[in-house]
This record gives sequence, structure tokens and C-alpha cells, in this order.
Amino acid sequence: AGYNIAEDLETYINISQNYRAVTFNDMRVMNPNMRIDSDLRDENGYSGDIGVRGAVGSLLYFDANFFYLYYYDKIGTVLKEDQETYTSYVLKTNISDSRSVGAEIFTEMNMNTLLGLSNGYELNYFLNGSYTNAIFLESKEAAYNNKKVEYTPPIIFRTGVSYKEEGFSAALTYSYTMEHFSDATNAISAPGSISGIIPSYDVFDLSMSYKFDLFKIETGINNILDNSYFTRRATGYPGPGIIPAMRRSIYITVGVTP
Repeated sequence: AGYNIAEDLETYINISQNYRAVTFNDMRVMNPNMRIDSDLRDENGYSGDIGVRGAVGSLLYFDANFFYLYYYDKIGTVLKEDQETYTSYVLKTNISDSRSVGAEIFTEMNMNTLLGLSNGYELNYFLNGSYTNAIFLESKEAAYNNKKVEYTPPIIFRTGVSYKEEGFSAALTYSYTMEHFSDATNAISAPGSISGIIPSYDVFDLSMSYKFDLFKIETGINNILDNSYFTRRATGYPGPGIIPAMRRSIYITVGVTP
């Protein structure tokens, strides 16, 4: 549902029921470091958000909202120890109920309007940020209660500028992701690096495109500063262990439109 407070200002609210069935991939064992709970069950839950979005003339567009997500019997991975061999392994199971609450905001500002620049080109600045508090609740095992949900960064922040004129466009973006956990026990580290902290990381990216006659050229540089980081840990191929993200990479594409 939505309601227009003014011509350029709208409030909205949304409520949805969620369902996620157990898939074949959930039950696939890729290596001895991973085991599957024989009682694995489907997930279900609900989510909702409330927010406001609008514009301030041609200067600014914005969208801000608060959200709530609840899952019953959330499927996830936990770090366990074999009682016979005393080796660590990852168990995929229904950990417990989970609750996520947070806020997100997106804004885009027209710098031409703000600075009174020429209308021969377009210069924009954007900002997108989110905060999420996601924890496990009502677990049968006290070790998981109030622990952070895996692969859920508390803070994600992106910002950048874009430039456009006839035939040419460019964008420079900066992304930051706060440290988070890769399993429900919130292990700091584990043998084989199959579980543990995923440290905070940030990345700069640059992209450009130019179109003339029938041709279009696109090029860019990902991870301009060549930061060394990783975004996930794997229990199987190409792991087990830390999976490094790509280092600095440059690409170029040429297209022809008849």
C-alpha cells in the first residue's frame, strides 16, 4: 500500500509471506568436511517494510525504509566436532528461527542543479547504505541463541559519482562491507579455514563507455587499488577454505549495432 503525502513524496508499506523449500543443493555433500542433517526441513516466514520516497525538484531523489524479516527453522551451517575423530566439520541443518531488522537509504543528487553547472552534460552523486541486525532466536541449542546470522554484514555502504554527455559516460564507485561471520556458531577461526570471520573490505571500481556511429566501446577497472580480500568460505570445490576475490582487473568490450 502507498500514500502520496505530496506530489513528489510518497509513503509505502509492504508485508509478504516467505517460503523456501529444501533443494537438491542443500542435500548435496561435496566433501568429508560437510555433513547434512537427515531431518532437514523447509523454511517459511514473513517480511515487511515501511518507508518514504520522493524528490526535491530536480535536485535530489531519495528512498528510505525500515525492514523486518523473520524465518522459522532457518537453514544454515554450523561448526561441529566429530566425537570419535575430534576433527571439525560443517553441518547443514535447521539452526533455529532468525530475525533480521534494519534500515536502508538510497539518495541520488543532481550536481548540475546544486552547483549551477552547464546543461551540456550530467553529473550525479549517489549514496546507498544499509544497517542490518540479524540474530538467531529460540534455538534448541543455547550456543546459537542471539548469535549473528551468517553472511549478513551489519553495514553495507556504497557511494559514487557518474558523468554523462552525448555519447560518453563514466562512473566511479566505492563499496564497503563490514566484517561478518560465515557460520551460525560465530566462530572466529577453524581448522582448514572452512568457518570464521570474513573481515571488512572495500573496493573502488571505474567504468566508462563511448558510442560513436555504429560502435560502442566499454571499458573499466575493477578493484582499482588492488585490495586483497575475500567474500566467502567454501566447504567444497574450489575450497575447502577461503575463496579469494579477484584482484585488480581491466576489461574492454567493443560492440557494433547495424
